[in-house]
Amino acid sequence: MERFFGARTSFAFGMALPEQASGSYIGQMSFPLVNGAGWGAVGLTGDMEGNYGTNEDNPPEVKGAFAVRPIAEGVSVNATALTYTYLCENCLDAALGLGPEGTNANAVMGWALSEKAVQNPTNPGARLGFHERGFGPFTARLGSAKSARFATVAGAAGQPVASSNRAVAVTPNAFKDGSDDDDDNKKQGGKKGGGGEKKDDDEKDD
Repeated sequence: MERFFGARTSFAFGMALPEQASGSYIGQMSFPLVNGAGWGAVGLTGDMEGNYGTNEDNPPEVKGAFAVRPIAEGVSVNATALTYTYLCENCLDAALGLGPEGTNANAVMGWALSEKAVQNPTNPGARLGFHERGFGPFTARLGSAKSARFATVAGAAGQPVASSNRAVAVTPNAFKDGSDDDDDNKKQGGKKGGGGEKKDDDEKDD
């Protein structure tokens, strides 16, 4: 598993891939909570706008030919931290930012973190606020993410997370129209990165 770890925020994301190119991956997000509140996010490109997110102001929940299936043994939460491990089936698609053909090289991805409570957290379409704890890009060395145990771990995944009635169809190739004029820059006084990590504090796990 290839891992990114942000030393300042303690946000971490791990990714495992099958040895043969596939449209699926296993992901694991870990991040701190404040009195049980907060949320974290990852994106398969370095910009929030585009790929699965169609805008930067609370992107809508999307649906398509993909599914997120939690892996119960890798899910835990308490008052100070949350870890969420999942199988993302058919999530790797070049029309959505990152396809199977790109998994032999490095890829720029994104992360975001907030300590604010999510309103109505049981709703997959719940509104998320601004990621005031930090955000930014990181480099994922996908060639190091391939694992011979992928199928075994993926086999432990549960049922897909159901969409809410607010979900909209994902927009293919939306990332091609994305720009670097991020709303985040304006919200953070014009500073690129919005308090994100200054560099990739990557760690590799086998």
